[in-house]
Amino acid sequence: MKMVISHLQRYGGTKLLIVAILAIFVSAALVACGSSTTGSGGSATPTTQVQAQNCGTVNTNPRGLPTDVNAARQNEQCFYQAYQQCHNASLVFTLHGLDTSMVHKFTITNHNNQCIITDAMQHSIAPAPLSPAQIFQCSTMSLVTDGLHISGCGQEGNNGTIIVPSNINTSV
Repeated sequence: MKMVISHLQRYGGTKLLIVAILAIFVSAALVACGSSTTGSGGSATPTTQVQAQNCGTVNTNPRGLPTDVNAARQNEQCFYQAYQQCHNASLVFTLHGLDTSMVHKFTITNHNNQCIITDAMQHSIAPAPLSPAQIFQCSTMSLVTDGLHISGCGQEGNNGTIIVPSNINTSV
């Protein structure tokens, strides 16, 4: 080490050496600060994460009908109950066309006892990947005979209403 220091001093590397030593100390300090253990047998303070109920996925075929009617009904019921109780939850609704896909990830969040519904919508035309998500805030939700109606979603869906189907309607 003495030989390295004398070499750096001879060729004007003292400043470089000081910077390198400081960098090592700063790196060590950052690593120590990032450690999750504390002295004297203590424990790190946990961060609170809000758990969201995963209500699953509703997939449709190119005709817009659910690929699994029973799963669609169960998943929509789960999401609607979470909405009624204003519990955090998510539901993914995927519309499959012949060469297109549209994915809606609906979430319910309880923000100061106010129930907020959001829709993160992505779309794709094959073979392109899904687009970045566009986020819409929706206003209401109802569960009716043909499926889950999520309304007030801006320009999304039919006049701002997205219908997540749960029944196979033979008149389609």
